[in-house]
Amino acid sequence: MTCRWDFISENRADFGVQRIRWVLQVSRSGFYRWIAGAAVRAEH
Repeated sequence: MTCRWDFISENRADFGVQRIRWVLQVSRSGFYRWIAGAAVRAEH
């Protein structure tokens, strides 16, 4: 699943989060939860 979040993060400026998550069939809240946890993951 992390690859999907990375893909959304890297391409959201070009395509928008809503469009990409619709194509990948992932939740908006899941993506933003992943973004919020980025600082914690960076520490490990």
